[in-house]
Amino acid sequence: MGWRAFVHPTLPIIETQYADAMTPQDLHAAVAETIRLAIETGHRLFLGDCRALRQAPSTSDICTMFEAIERTGLAHEAREAMVLPEVVPPGSDVAENLRFFEDLAVNRGFHVQVFSDRQAALDWLVSPR
Repeated sequence: MGWRAFVHPTLPIIETQYADAMTPQDLHAAVAETIRLAIETGHRLFLGDCRALRQAPSTSDICTMFEAIERTGLAHEAREAMVLPEVVPPGSDVAENLRFFEDLAVNRGFHVQVFSDRQAALDWLVSPR
């Protein structure tokens, strides 16, 4: 399993950490668990920590994931920060695909931003809108 979703220990954030290569099944399971935690806790701040991600889901898988998130009704009231990988293997499309997700979300009116620094992502999430 290349992911782990949990409630941040000190902030009202649902954090999902992604690692290695994400299969479409991994992505679906990670999103489902993240949504479950959001419903359970009422939290609407999300951190997608992709620092250990080495192979991103395809843009098609990202579109499918985004549609699943849209159907929950949570997304318009949420904010999500994504943290880029620390090391991107040669030929990897991780950063490009995360930027694609950001563009897709922003173009549909969602509050999503990609960061290269984890602390900057956390600061943005908890800052007043």
